[in-house]
Amino acid sequence: MINKRTILITAIASFLLLIFSCNVSVNSMYYKQQMNRMHGQTDPDNDGGGTELPEVDENAIQELFDKAEIEKDNIFPASNFDNWVFYMTDIDSDNVCTYKFGEGTWVDQGDYEVYSDGPDIGGNQINAAWDLEYYRYKTRADRWKAEGEQHFDPELDDVMSQREARFYFFKFTGSASAGTELDNSMLCVDTYTKFVFNYSEPGHIKEIFGNKVPTKWQDWADPNTTVGNNHTEAYTTPFYLYDPVGYVEANGDVVYYDWANNKIRNTNYSPSRNSGFTAVAERAQDKPGRSPYLAAGNTLFIKAKSIKNVSIGGQDKSWLGSIFENTYDVERGIFNYTLKALSTVSVDLDEKNETLLSKDEEKIFDEPQETAVENPAEDIILSLTLSKHDMGWNGIYEGYLTLSTEINECSICTEDTPISLNYNIVEKSFGNPYIDGSSLPEGVSCSVPSDFSIQRGEIKQLPITFTVNRSDLFCEGDVVITYELNWQ
Repeated sequence: MINKRTILITAIASFLLLIFSCNVSVNSMYYKQQMNRMHGQTDPDNDGGGTELPEVDENAIQELFDKAEIEKDNIFPASNFDNWVFYMTDIDSDNVCTYKFGEGTWVDQGDYEVYSDGPDIGGNQINAAWDLEYYRYKTRADRWKAEGEQHFDPELDDVMSQREARFYFFKFTGSASAGTELDNSMLCVDTYTKFVFNYSEPGHIKEIFGNKVPTKWQDWADPNTTVGNNHTEAYTTPFYLYDPVGYVEANGDVVYYDWANNKIRNTNYSPSRNSGFTAVAERAQDKPGRSPYLAAGNTLFIKAKSIKNVSIGGQDKSWLGSIFENTYDVERGIFNYTLKALSTVSVDLDEKNETLLSKDEEKIFDEPQETAVENPAEDIILSLTLSKHDMGWNGIYEGYLTLSTEINECSICTEDTPISLNYNIVEKSFGNPYIDGSSLPEGVSCSVPSDFSIQRGEIKQLPITFTVNRSDLFCEGDVVITYELNWQ
């Protein structure tokens, strides 16, 4: 016979199992407390979490949407997402799931499609889940059509509907320990750029013995803030202008950025925009960034990237040069340069004297200064001075007794020879770099890539090659100055 003590112990055990069956990644599963899990990339500056983005240029955003449509099959065909199903492959003890697009069949249910053949996840962990079903929606309106108090109609106009047509939205249901029933929002995928975004958050988060349990998921833009304690404001900025949380590989694997996983570990599902992300996210796990559709500010950043001595040697006086005037050829030269960007203001991007470079040696500038051209719509001028000299005897150079008197001074470029980038008002791009060779010093010619062009949303390198033919100054060969342009 089972006595009262046994019944009491069994009841307590069942209650504890129910409490600790919540998980950050599966709606009603186990949530571990925030501990010292933060590693890798830090959680981004959310600028207040609910703060909306600065004013954005809608025309610029539309240009980026149009550009992505043209390039939608560049990485892999956008149609792959019509043929792939989507499911979780596992969940780790830190409550982070892994996801996969792959072969399978969706079952059409009218407003949505269902896939029921994904694996159980979590194994013998207390955050295991099974009987999982995945739902794919082609619109956000369909996603929230039958969600009761979480019902939401985004009421998109034609432009916004067309923009969102490239996104598919997902959720899942299933079972977990102690009779827990799951009903979770998941990510949405941009079938064109292959980035994945979040679009929703739990309307309510319960706290049980310090463990946070998200429930009643809502669209970020849902104005109903009375469902629970978590969705307390409607985010009117479109979800695709926040930072993407990851991307999809050509084989269907979903890769999350570390910062996004860290937010999940901390039960934080709010929109994220890291003010430190100045570049668009890349499809590499260590290169998170901003949305490919965010062109706020319309700013062209210009900085000097490097100087490379391709093939210029020189001449040094020998140890007894002061007596015998002996000289010998060397495979190096000393370069002086000042690099500027001239738009409405002149900014010294990098200035350095006595930079010793051997042939085929490149110097990458450490933390170079940068100039920002706001709303660029006129020609950009790059200006630089560049010269090369050799060493004479009697002194110390970089810690070594060597030849330090400057000889063979050779001017390669002066401020009288600017490099211009023309603004194309029709294509809204900069290109056709031009330099007036007639103003170059004697014996010097210059070349720039004739096909160089940059549009908003791109980062490009502009190499400027100087060819010097001054045998009288022991200065013959090529040297390359490279600028980097980042148009946001």
